[in-house]
Amino acid sequence: MVQTYQSPVRVYKYPFELVMAAYEKRFPTCPMMPILVGSEIVNEYESPDGSIKVTERKCKLRVDAPYILRKVKYFRSPETRWTSVIKCRIFPFNRLCQTFEIFPLQVHPENGEWTSYEQRACLDAKSFYGFESVVEKIAVKHYAENVQKGKEILETHIMELRSEGIDHIPPFKCEVAETSFASEAPWYRSFRVYALFCYNCFCLALRLKMTSKLESEYIQRFLGQLTALEESRLVELRSSLVNANTGKIPNDAHLLRFLRAADFDVDRGQEMVVKSMMWRKQHNVDRILSTYNTPVVFADYFPGFWHNYDLEGRPLYIFRLGQLDFKGLLRAVGEEGIMKHVLNFCEEGLSRTEEATKIFGKPISAWTLLVDLDGMSIRHLWRPAIRTLLDIIEIVQENYPETMGSMLIVRAPRVFPILWTLVSPFINEKTANKFMIYGGSDYANCLCQYMEQKWIPDFLGGPCPVNIPGGLIPESLYRLEYSAAFRHGLEQVYNTAYVYKGYPFEAFVPVADTGSVLTWDFDVIKGACSFCILFTERIIITDASNPSSAGSGGHSLLADRTLTLGVDLIVLSNEHCDEGDSVQGSHVCNNKGTYILQWRSTEMPSSGQLSFDFALPLSNKCKVVYHHELLSSESYNDLVVSLESCRSSFSSLNLRMNGQSGLSIDKSLDQPEQVDANCVAPN
Repeated sequence: MVQTYQSPVRVYKYPFELVMAAYEKRFPTCPMMPILVGSEIVNEYESPDGSIKVTERKCKLRVDAPYILRKVKYFRSPETRWTSVIKCRIFPFNRLCQTFEIFPLQVHPENGEWTSYEQRACLDAKSFYGFESVVEKIAVKHYAENVQKGKEILETHIMELRSEGIDHIPPFKCEVAETSFASEAPWYRSFRVYALFCYNCFCLALRLKMTSKLESEYIQRFLGQLTALEESRLVELRSSLVNANTGKIPNDAHLLRFLRAADFDVDRGQEMVVKSMMWRKQHNVDRILSTYNTPVVFADYFPGFWHNYDLEGRPLYIFRLGQLDFKGLLRAVGEEGIMKHVLNFCEEGLSRTEEATKIFGKPISAWTLLVDLDGMSIRHLWRPAIRTLLDIIEIVQENYPETMGSMLIVRAPRVFPILWTLVSPFINEKTANKFMIYGGSDYANCLCQYMEQKWIPDFLGGPCPVNIPGGLIPESLYRLEYSAAFRHGLEQVYNTAYVYKGYPFEAFVPVADTGSVLTWDFDVIKGACSFCILFTERIIITDASNPSSAGSGGHSLLADRTLTLGVDLIVLSNEHCDEGDSVQGSHVCNNKGTYILQWRSTEMPSSGQLSFDFALPLSNKCKVVYHHELLSSESYNDLVVSLESCRSSFSSLNLRMNGQSGLSIDKSLDQPEQVDANCVAPN
């Protein structure tokens, strides 16, 4: 693959003539360029009126593989001001590698006393003994490293000129409009045509860049310190989008985020940007800040709000996930309503980062999330909530990459590892590395590393009083249309079971690894039933059993009537469920065997109904939709091992998940205190 480099528009705050005089001082050798060990002029040409000057040099470079660099410098004077185009070629590897560099300079269009320039280079290893890709990447990397020294070297030579008393060179004034091709040297003619073409392309590109303000100083001020290669990839991405006529081009900070998410792969970054632009247009996201009205349910019951800035100047958002009634939220506003609120949050976050950039005088492109899990329980593992959360993760990662600077997680209960095990496979590694968790109880002192002490909220031991909404959403706020869609959605996500009088429904989960975690989630759609967890050391491989005449009310297990309760069949838990109940739970499987989820009707059939050995149409059935999942012991146990390192400071959750260390969970939070739901979020 051809490796390329393209710099943003850079500016020397010196006149063009002085810059070119300083450039000449690097030949034949330059102490600041140890790679250049010598040079000689091969050909030189100057037009009669002095408006065009071409110099061809042969340079010797000190590299691992010695080669000759032929450098041709071309000057042209349009409208009485100079332009320089520098072209380089590499010998004797010309048959193995095709290389090209162009380095055009011209008077800055907005300030006649400045000089603007950019660099473009490409390397295509046609054949290099099987190492073509490696050669290309190494060459471009070293090239970019040397580019960063170029401005420093040139400014040093300008200081030398000034020490010699040369601090101003009069601008050239052209009297003859054009030089005849007949008077030109034959070796120069073909190059002159090419150089004129490159110059015209450069002028067009320069005008585009000046319009977008993509200059090196602009990048440092508003985008941050980038390497030469990163700057190059940003310029290439913007140019490719302009050439593709994709419509309104996103701002440079937006493009940079996509590039970072794509590891500065321009093709992949462009694909992500174009896809996101289409998505934004389809959902009218650009207008959401001006058109979105926060529903009353979010204003009164959503436990999240913006709260000043962290120590790095990033906007800080506090979210008390443990106080969120996700089920009530879905029934009140639906999944689409939740998604709109998330998009509004993301767009507001981008707006706040731009504001923070102006306030703090440095580039800020991400925000920080402080997530308090106090109050989180097994009810947060409700399957529709998990599904909605995964949809949110997918949309945010695809359309708002690199917007989260870090996520600080505090007061994680024992159920949190289950949630993380469920959602972490859908979070890319870059984002997962930003999840930081603290397992201790000295929240205020630990948070001082990330935010000013005066802004630490009082519920985490800080001095800042905050009132955050939350709590259960009353059923009076539920919307019928969302409840109907919700009911229909359950049957698409869950399995359906029918429980008849005297005939239980059973789901079997064989467990081969001790320490695995069995989770279940079910809703009783119609009727009432009892739900129990049974265990046997036998491995039973069978599908979930349906009611049949083989089952009798006198047996504890429908699938295997040889098992005896209390001998080789153990009841682990038992509870009663009424119509409309939603139950979520988990169990750590400490023994190998089969765990059975069993639903039984709470009404027993008459004795006459139990005397038949063939199936009968059964009535008074109970309808249940259910889902169960077995989490591997390895992924779960890595998160529940208690280590002191996590109790003294925030630690990366992803590193712990990958087995570098364990995660400390605060066991004192299993019984969270109730919080006041009738609060008003601060402005």
